[in-house]
Amino acid sequence: MDPATGALRDQNRLNQILILSLDSHGATPAKVVAFSAICTHAGCLVSNWIALTHHLRCPCHGSEYDPANGGVVVAGPAPQPLPSLPVAASNGVITIAGPFSAAPGGHTSRTT
Repeated sequence: MDPATGALRDQNRLNQILILSLDSHGATPAKVVAFSAICTHAGCLVSNWIALTHHLRCPCHGSEYDPANGGVVVAGPAPQPLPSLPVAASNGVITIAGPFSAAPGGHTSRTT
């Protein structure tokens, strides 16, 4: 939603997000994280989950991101981590609590 006008921006592909519940360890509750679903390399949709490594993968050029460590790039040509979103939980409902940490989208000369 645009904070100035209240208009929903649900038709913009850059608004696609990934919300993940990361496994808890021991008595620690699961951690919920949210990231842009748009690869920082060429703007493709990050749509693969690699269960063995617990990484997110972009199928276009093979960039991989580690959601447990702030969405940092762990493989491939992506130049930046996935932009993150702060999350809040109230009565079991997860909400987005602020803007992206950086502008979502690709950052190569091939990106328009």
